[in-house]
Amino acid sequence: MPKPPWKVRKVAYIEHLKVAPAPVLLVAGADKLHNARSIVSELLADGDRVWKRFNGGKDGSLWYYRAVCEVLLERFPGRLSEELARTVLEMSALAAPRPPAAGPASSTQTGA
Repeated sequence: MPKPPWKVRKVAYIEHLKVAPAPVLLVAGADKLHNARSIVSELLADGDRVWKRFNGGKDGSLWYYRAVCEVLLERFPGRLSEELARTVLEMSALAAPRPPAAGPASSTQTGA
């Protein structure tokens, strides 16, 4: 039997977290924090190429981590969820489009 599509599985997992007991939330939070830190590290090293390794791509992966984070902050408040939130914010910032780098300054000067 084939697995359901990626988005269906992720939505089901998020719904599960909304009713899961605290020990499940603790494990989920620790796992997602480790994964998010790994993604941040890979983004720093490899840039957006990282997202090609994820079934959800950049947009889907960011949606998923933000959604998990939202549930954990509400249902399992504390240092673990707060650290996950900080890491997901960092991941989001690294994934944001960057303006093009400025070209070399003009060699002609005006004035003086």
